[in-house]
Amino acid sequence: MGLDPATTIQLSSLLRTLAESDDPRLLLALRPQDPLPEWITHVLFLGQDLRITHSGTKAEVSQALEAAMEAPAGDVDETKPLPKSYAQFGRTLTNIGVARETEKMSSTMRKQYEKAKEHYAQGKRGPSLLNVLAVAGDEPSRESMPDEHPVGEPVIEMDGVIVKYGDKTVLGKGRQVDSGQPRSEEGLFWHVHRGQRWGVFGPNGMPHRISSPSIPLTLTGSGKTTLIALLTSDHPQSYSLPLKLFSRARLPTPGSPGIPLFELQRRIGHSSPETHAFFPRHLSVRSTLESAFAATPLSRPRLTAADDARISGMLRWFQAEINPSAGMNTHLAHEYFRPAKRERKEHVKAGNATTYRENYNKYWYEHAKAQEASIEWADTLTFRDASFSAQRVLLFLRAIVSSPDIIVLDEAFSGLDDWIRDKCLAFLEYGESRRLTPWARRNHWQELQGQVTSGGYVTVARQKRDMDDATFMGVTAEQAVICVAHVKEEVPASVRDWLFLPDVNEGGVMRTGRIEGTRPLRADSLAWNEVWGVGGRGK
Repeated sequence: MGLDPATTIQLSSLLRTLAESDDPRLLLALRPQDPLPEWITHVLFLGQDLRITHSGTKAEVSQALEAAMEAPAGDVDETKPLPKSYAQFGRTLTNIGVARETEKMSSTMRKQYEKAKEHYAQGKRGPSLLNVLAVAGDEPSRESMPDEHPVGEPVIEMDGVIVKYGDKTVLGKGRQVDSGQPRSEEGLFWHVHRGQRWGVFGPNGMPHRISSPSIPLTLTGSGKTTLIALLTSDHPQSYSLPLKLFSRARLPTPGSPGIPLFELQRRIGHSSPETHAFFPRHLSVRSTLESAFAATPLSRPRLTAADDARISGMLRWFQAEINPSAGMNTHLAHEYFRPAKRERKEHVKAGNATTYRENYNKYWYEHAKAQEASIEWADTLTFRDASFSAQRVLLFLRAIVSSPDIIVLDEAFSGLDDWIRDKCLAFLEYGESRRLTPWARRNHWQELQGQVTSGGYVTVARQKRDMDDATFMGVTAEQAVICVAHVKEEVPASVRDWLFLPDVNEGGVMRTGRIEGTRPLRADSLAWNEVWGVGGRGK
């Protein structure tokens, strides 16, 4: 979790040597969106009710899942509820990247795959060998980018930023290329304006070469953590570098006061694994969101009636994902309302399919009303007692609830199931104006009306009569969003501009670019590969 694609390949190669020696034996826990390493021999699948649904050799489980997926709904074995995702089967992590079975590739994609293998054989390494993540193409998707906001005034201005520790450069090493045009000056040049949505990408800081399990060599990194620390003013050099936030430097200059730390914390919403690690555990769920309106997490927040209503609205919207006592969430109920499927089979045989639909709609009406129950639990449930994924959701909501000028999502969705991740991303873009539904699997593409997410779900516009109490409608044109991610499915659909920071020890150039067309970065593997410099591009 949280590894860039190149490091994932490297770590998998190390684990492979352990697996082949059976010393120690390896048990690898994966999320639904993670590809299966090719060295895996046996697979065990856990269903949503935490029961084992399938187990055996990789080939046996793959065949069983494919058969279950193609079976008519009424013929599904009710004693074995299916896993919610089959993404691993068909996506294999090899020693040069992630690829689908070559027999399912088009001729063009097969050529790209063979070219990547050739580069690997020539000794090329690193991000340029992202061998076309999902080189066989993406799942069918009708997702398109949300409408673009007009670009406003700059909120971040970096003009030649170089961060050094002694003679070691950790950010801004070398020169930069903007949309194919090289700069003559050294350092990082990066301007972020209101209304823009940026993705920041680059390798993690990890052992550059691993010759044995106990000998890590040459620590590497691209400087993403340093970059975010400069923005949040957690880095001491933010006071002395050519950096402006909201058109002001950190220190006062003639005719311009410096920008104080507490003002930055108020105007920048930030969610990251580091925030997660150090966030006060004793705060209640509601206090966690209220702290976004305070100078520090433990300070007294200043709330208006509108602020309080927005907090309550977000807690209701994500009640099933945060409150362990809320019962089955919408996603689980959709997939495991098995009696309705049995009823459908019976009523269809009797020539009365209408009864099935009426019963199903009645169930969903009752479920929706239950979701709007009291949220008094948010005053008693603490951050500590919430699940890992619930804590991540809370910190994401905390980053956006106060409508800050800049929203920084640094690996904010790592570790989340695809359903919760896509619900958060849809909420970021559309707020309460669209609901997420799982009815977006293989046989439903032509029936859907709305945006299909990278996880295979669909966002459907809500009726106006359901919007009377809505308090959040997504990020606005006055805000800027910066997303740091290593998995394309965790990138918001509205991201159009990107910054790539190369490994400071491997060389390379800093690059910026823009996603053209209508498909978002997270739904376009070729665009994702271009960002990372597949096949040596960008070096």
